[in-house]
Amino acid sequence: GGWADSISGQLFALESVLRDAGERVRSAATSALLVRAEHADDIIGVMRLAARYPAFNWVIVGGAEAHLVAPQLAAANMGVMLSQPRCRRISLDRMRCTRDRVRPLLAAGVRVALSQSEGDMLRGLRLDAGHEFARNRASGIEALRMVTQAPAQMLGNADQRGIGALMPMHKARLVVYNAHPLLMGSHAL
Repeated sequence: GGWADSISGQLFALESVLRDAGERVRSAATSALLVRAEHADDIIGVMRLAARYPAFNWVIVGGAEAHLVAPQLAAANMGVMLSQPRCRRISLDRMRCTRDRVRPLLAAGVRVALSQSEGDMLRGLRLDAGHEFARNRASGIEALRMVTQAPAQMLGNADQRGIGALMPMHKARLVVYNAHPLLMGSHAL
């Protein structure tokens, strides 16, 4: 539980690695760099580090308080993968988490994806997206995008291979549902 375990210590260590790697970092900078940060101040720290290494595709994972810095995230073109989208206040760095945090992020123009934490089942993503849609925090298209196209774009897979969206001349897996796929009770035909 020392300084190295804090987000500040981890960002310092990450910057040391990036700085020491030098040219190798610049040549590999088309990759996504995912950083777990929940607290608004920690997210700002990640944005400051990202400003020094802009070639990377920086993504915040967790983002419990990302809604508090939504305009800054949009200006930095930094995506957010929200884990536990229903927002449970289980630690001090999640105290300002709100259930309506998706709407301000989308309104500011932040790319938002939903993610599952370790041990959660991936099928829960559809339920989480449906929850955001049902509560009018996101349109049906925005909610679907949060579990398809947005994560693919954040990870750098969407443009090269068309992952996450239906595109001409790209492979696709299509699932047909009996109703809107985000509604409870809907199922694949």
